[in-house]
Amino acid sequence: MSGWKALPDALELDVRRFVEELRRTKDSAGLTLAQLAEATAYSKSSWERCLNGSGLPPSWAVEALAARAGTDPEQLLARWELAEAAWSDRGGTGRGDSAAGTGETEAAGETEVSDRSVTALGSTVPPGRGRRPTGRAVAVALGTVLTVAGALAAFAFAGGATSQENGSREGADASKLPVEDVRVSCHGDSCNGKDPVDKGCGGDAWTSASERVGKSYVELRYSSACRAAWARIKSATPGDRIELVRKDERRYDEVVPDDPNLAAFTFMLGAPAPQQVRACWELKSGDEGCTDFGGTEELPAASPVPS
Repeated sequence: MSGWKALPDALELDVRRFVEELRRTKDSAGLTLAQLAEATAYSKSSWERCLNGSGLPPSWAVEALAARAGTDPEQLLARWELAEAAWSDRGGTGRGDSAAGTGETEAAGETEVSDRSVTALGSTVPPGRGRRPTGRAVAVALGTVLTVAGALAAFAFAGGATSQENGSREGADASKLPVEDVRVSCHGDSCNGKDPVDKGCGGDAWTSASERVGKSYVELRYSSACRAAWARIKSATPGDRIELVRKDERRYDEVVPDDPNLAAFTFMLGAPAPQQVRACWELKSGDEGCTDFGGTEELPAASPVPS
């Protein structure tokens, strides 16, 4: 923890423990603040406040940090929940940075382009049962980064186009607006075959459909900023398979690896609205099925499995 500024003496114990764990996770991943912002789609200035004990990051930013650091997100998220409760009890804003955005722009961060190339759609990622290699590299945006205004414009365009094509309000009813302070680097079908963490789409992700399958939890995740979806399974068994299926039968799947996370998520498929996609599973136990197609209301996090 050397080199870090001392945390305020009045900081609640649970908040202090969480911030110290955040610092350790950042240090173990060898990330600068700029790299942390890039990897999590959460601004550098916001992270700086959080790491100095002046605020709490949103849960999705914590999860993105854990994914980038290659650590178990559940432990970090459990500490986050305790810290948020303690922060709220004293009248703090808790997730204030995530709810309203900071209103600040990171000029250097928004224009910086990595020297790592972004794989072209379909060039190395075939659909079907392809396993994602371990230790995913974080690819950053090439070209103009979507601002909130741009994302809102894309939302309006996508919703209107879908309504005209389908004769319904399915696209317009995709409900949730993109979260502020989220930077993404793909939209719609340009996200096909891409990792949601790499592209920043996890920044405003929400669960649109879900199913409890034994001890496992299957989710359809959707990003309003990216207009794309992916499937995720948690508390799974190595060898279980999770699959994202679009109404046109295009799909991506992923097999749960043999590691402590016991979780996996697929690559993305563009979808103007979550009603066009669903998540399916095929467990080693023989259980298989699919969630409903996505809905327009955000579903709560998975409840604990009854013992």
